Amino acid sequence: MAAVTGTLRNFGLANINYLDPEIIFQANRPAVGATGQIFATEPVIVTPGSDSSWTANLQDTEALLTEDVYYTVTVQWRDPANNYVRADFPDWRLYVPAAGGVFGDLLSQPNNPHMVIVSPVDPGTNFSIKTMWLQTDPADPDTPTNPANTGDLYELRNA
Repeated sequence: MAAVTGTLRNFGLANINYLDPEIIFQANRPAVGATGQIFATEPVIVTPGSDSSWTANLQDTEALLTEDVYYTVTVQWRDPANNYVRADFPDWRLYVPAAGGVFGDLLSQPNNPHMVIVSPVDPGTNFSIKTMWLQTDPADPDTPTNPANTGDLYELRNA
């Protein structure tokens, strides 16, 4: 099992623990483990603590024999008047390494597909479509007047 950690708050940065939130992690497909385990897609449900922090103990996805297994995430909470349950269904893909980690670091798609990454080396494919990469001079990436930093701009794609 790998520990994935994070916090849950609203956009005003307020703790919504009083609304009895749950975070639901569900694998996108059944999978087979390296020693013959069969993993069903039964969700793992986590309740944040009183300080809004949470830890989910999840099967890591990197050692599975089944290709491209990831977790989808659903967040649900009751409305303040306790009349119904609200939910968010983001289209994030959570890939979990054996070492676990912080939730935001493990997502394959950033929350903002319009971000620009400034780097001398290719940042890889863990970004959403339309993310841009501005390639800089590896020897001097922080000097805008460097003629080698005129910049090549690439659109990254998930392959």
